[in-house]
Amino acid sequence: MRVIMHSLQKQLQHKLGENHLVELGMNYGTPTISHGLQKLLDAKVNRIIIVPLFPQYSDTSTGSAFDRVKEAITLWRDYAETHAIHDYATDPDYIHALTVCTQEHWMAHGKPEHLLISFHGIPVRLVKAGDPYQSQCEHTATLLANALKLKNEEWTLCYQSKFGYDKWLQPSTQALFKSLPKKNIKRLDVICPGFSIDCLETLEEIAVSGRESFLHAGGEELRYIPALNDSSQQVDLLYHLVKNEFNEYER
Repeated sequence: MRVIMHSLQKQLQHKLGENHLVELGMNYGTPTISHGLQKLLDAKVNRIIIVPLFPQYSDTSTGSAFDRVKEAITLWRDYAETHAIHDYATDPDYIHALTVCTQEHWMAHGKPEHLLISFHGIPVRLVKAGDPYQSQCEHTATLLANALKLKNEEWTLCYQSKFGYDKWLQPSTQALFKSLPKKNIKRLDVICPGFSIDCLETLEEIAVSGRESFLHAGGEELRYIPALNDSSQQVDLLYHLVKNEFNEYER
């Protein structure tokens, strides 16, 4: 993740130009969010835009990262105007990036019988408490499926990574790995649009153990479509998000 993030940072910095400064901050890991913000403050920038690498907002992910930003800012003596992009789950550039990467994958490997659009799950109680995550996942999945011109029976929205004893969002990705072969779906692709950058947890859960479950249940082929990572589509997406914010600021 860190290698890909640094590559993404370098490319975005080049695209934005020398009048802008791009720094990284991780909620759990290094460089930390406070470290990245401090580097911007030391450079005496006058405005900071926080861009989450979580396209869909949830209090458990983006919200937590924003809390770290607020904690760091309270320690500053000097102050730069700070604005955070809340989400971009339905942003046309984001949907376009996902569509292009999926189409390129299919051009290279062929189209599957079915596509799973899988997001990291959260407990249902959080959605009932007002977390917009489920709604945003549904919007992303529908827009992507429409852009790919998929019929309703050719794709399924699902949720992965359940743990603990709470009731989590359904349907379960892991359960679908076992049930889809019984419906005569033998060739399956999985894309995880909630992750901007591939992480070991997702790769193991989908491309390793998930594939094993699907094959064991009678499937013939499961392919994981990589995240946007440091692709040109991802760089263009982040560039447009940032430029739009600067344009709003300059009006």
